[in-house]
Amino acid sequence: MINISQVLPHAKPFILPDLVVSIDLEHGQIHTRKRIEVDDYFLNGHFEHEPIFPGVMLIETMAQSAGILLSQLKQESKTMFLAKVADVRFRSLVRPGDLLEVFVQLQKEKGRICVFTSEIQKDGEVITTSEFTLAVGDM
Repeated sequence: MINISQVLPHAKPFILPDLVVSIDLEHGQIHTRKRIEVDDYFLNGHFEHEPIFPGVMLIETMAQSAGILLSQLKQESKTMFLAKVADVRFRSLVRPGDLLEVFVQLQKEKGRICVFTSEIQKDGEVITTSEFTLAVGDM
């Protein structure tokens, strides 16, 4: 089992994936899970009477999942920076109680630049898709 807090440079409340469900290093894939709790830090004020998990935090959840994958592929923990986000699609709102399944695939790697595709599912339906780039190491 992967201890997420040991491989990501983040601290609570900014560690977003709760669990690594599976990882396939040969194919550059990871599946993580995130439950949106009613007291989730990122729901505070977003919105006061109708809490919705922010879309930008969905992107960050995908990026952190990619960071976990890279830490296992490279067998080291390095700081990674979100360098580019492309073609993001949000198809559904995310609310307290939702269980998110996050799937990330490494598409290509050149030097310290890694490109990923990702999707988030809720109740078996794809609710968010994105392509994004992480830069590994110092900026």
